[in-house]
Amino acid sequence: DRRTRHELLSRAREHWRGATLVCATHDLDETLGFDRVVVLDRGRIVAQGKPHELARVAGGAYAELVAAEHEVRAVWSSTSWTRWHVEAGALRVVRSPTEEGG
Repeated sequence: DRRTRHELLSRAREHWRGATLVCATHDLDETLGFDRVVVLDRGRIVAQGKPHELARVAGGAYAELVAAEHEVRAVWSSTSWTRWHVEAGALRVVRSPTEEGG
């Protein structure tokens, strides 16, 4: 899940502070914390640079991906969805985003 992935990445970044860390992810919010991002499309580099700068490039590959992720997140955070989570072998039904911690 997103929270666990963020915690593991935070631990790795702390443990290997000062080293180069390569992280392959589809979680674009997580990439905003990196110094540099490389965007691949069909095996080719289509954008690279500082994530906050790339996010401001209108029509750029990274900016479009970030915008799409925010759009999808808005849909998924809607209360019209019911989420099912399996935790420790038990099924838990989550009816709203606040029930699952945001």
